[in-house]
Amino acid sequence: MDQNSRKMPNLMEILPANHFINIVTDWVSGLSDTYYEYQVSTALWLLSDLIQGKGVLVIKQGTIRPNLYVLLLGLSTKSRKSTAVNKIEQIREAETSTELYNDEPTIEGYLEMLALNPVQSFVCDEVSGLFAKYHKKYNEGIFDLDCKIYDGASIRKIKASGRNKDPQEYIIKNPYVTHLYATTPDKFTTVIELEDFSCGWGYRFLYAFPTYAKDRMDIELENNENIDAWGKVLTAVKTLYNRYSGAADFKFSITKEALKLFNKISAELEDEGEKRQNESLDSAIARAEDNILKISMLLEIGKKEPSHEITKDSISIASLLVLDFFLPSFSQVMDRILSDIKTNKIEKAISVIRKMGGTCNRGTLIKNGHFTAKECDEIIEAMVIGSIVDVKKVKETKLVTYILKSDEKVVNIQSTELTDLFANLRNVRNVRTYTVGVTTLANIAKIDHIPNVARCRKDLLVYVRTLRTLRTLRTLRILRTLNKVCVPVWSL
Repeated sequence: MDQNSRKMPNLMEILPANHFINIVTDWVSGLSDTYYEYQVSTALWLLSDLIQGKGVLVIKQGTIRPNLYVLLLGLSTKSRKSTAVNKIEQIREAETSTELYNDEPTIEGYLEMLALNPVQSFVCDEVSGLFAKYHKKYNEGIFDLDCKIYDGASIRKIKASGRNKDPQEYIIKNPYVTHLYATTPDKFTTVIELEDFSCGWGYRFLYAFPTYAKDRMDIELENNENIDAWGKVLTAVKTLYNRYSGAADFKFSITKEALKLFNKISAELEDEGEKRQNESLDSAIARAEDNILKISMLLEIGKKEPSHEITKDSISIASLLVLDFFLPSFSQVMDRILSDIKTNKIEKAISVIRKMGGTCNRGTLIKNGHFTAKECDEIIEAMVIGSIVDVKKVKETKLVTYILKSDEKVVNIQSTELTDLFANLRNVRNVRTYTVGVTTLANIAKIDHIPNVARCRKDLLVYVRTLRTLRTLRTLRILRTLNKVCVPVWSL
């Protein structure tokens, strides 16, 4: 998987020129410099929309429907992802006499819409706002609901109403829903959490995330070639829409050669996944296998004479698209999400060490940061590489201690004396660190009953010149109380 320069193969060189996908990409590429990968992805989405839930592939393991959840990811303006969405939305509306909106339904609105019509498509050229709302309390359960809808499972949901009202019942039979969404990768990883993948929702999307440098198109006037391409697209869309609007439900078949090839690819793919021992990749591979079958069905539908039999060629081309582009795109999305999580954990670890006065041992970091031992080691390793902390070992106890780096001089712990001093001072009521938590001098006055404080008083003056963080007025009050002398501010 080439994460830095992944491209789709040019389907114009593989599929016939009169295939639906090539007709669409020929039209869009003549109008905009949007990524070719966006053009193919939106054409596949349009095919999944036009079939209107009429066809399924029934295998022993279950029923596969050709509906797609497609997400285009790219930089604002430069990638032209919104252009790709708007163009495909425009052609779909022109020939189906229907209108698509940037819907942002709540879970209740979603249920009501599908109860009225279980076959629907949703399009949004900037979906980060909708995904952010998915995490609101009033949308609780929407991720699980969307997973069931994707799988075509019939749903009955009863929502309790207010006092003296009957409960609301939503019944959705055999839903067939497609999504075509777009956003930037930064916005996506900001609003989507790892738990949204754990429930299966995030794995159900086809991610189109090209990163190579594409050619730029100058602004020009529409010409006859563009008009001819538009006419071909209109004809192709209208033909498919009318064909399946009045069609009865049907089942796709699959040739023995196609099934044999699919099983071979699936086995090798799963073997590779097991070698990497990556849970998220294993889940993605399972969905990749479903997407190979879904795209194969759509490739058959997109032929000049639509076919309902999956061939070896369709399996081969669908596998090429999934393994060379869609699966690597997912991998980079997941890498970004995991990277953000690690960054958040690092920030949490920094906060814990800072609250402990800039130094902290491993056990305390695990306890106060609520990390596992493995997480703690990974976080510290990253922090050491990033020059965020120094790792020292106390000679007498051999305890590993983490020292937070800063622009100011930090304490280089060589013995247990300072550690003991920290422990004694933290026993003082309301004193959490040297610099915070002191409410009154009356609390400090009770410090004499603490063991070993008298022994530490002399040691404190030795260390105080190196403790640059001890610079607040409250710290000075602690020092005055301990030594029963007035320590001038400028002596620190």
